[in-house]
Amino acid sequence: MSLHDLEAERLYVFHGSGFKVESFVPTQTIYASPFADYAIFMALVNEVNCPKGYQSSVHREGTSLLFHATAETLAQLSDKSMGYIYVFKKADFTQKDEIELESALGPTPKCVIEISRQDFLPSIQIKS
Repeated sequence: MSLHDLEAERLYVFHGSGFKVESFVPTQTIYASPFADYAIFMALVNEVNCPKGYQSSVHREGTSLLFHATAETLAQLSDKSMGYIYVFKKADFTQKDEIELESALGPTPKCVIEISRQDFLPSIQIKS
């Protein structure tokens, strides 16, 4: 089952990271999104894959998410860039804003999926 299949079920939220996390502790607030592409973007555009620094943003426009990054950020991503998506039960989270939820309960992921640059399909607009 793909991340987008899980997203369509509307029962799960997704947390993206450049790091493999063994467990989430109850005092650590976890941010997740019901949008798999948002988590994939976060798993790729971070200090692991962009060690020279990065500038990126995501915002919602209608029913779509728009992804932005500087040219310098995108130049650091390659076909070898990878990250991890943690899939959590949506019921363990509360709504933070229109694209993020949060939990401080130390939820246990349903699964962890390793992703690569090829898994991110939406276009990324260059921001100045």
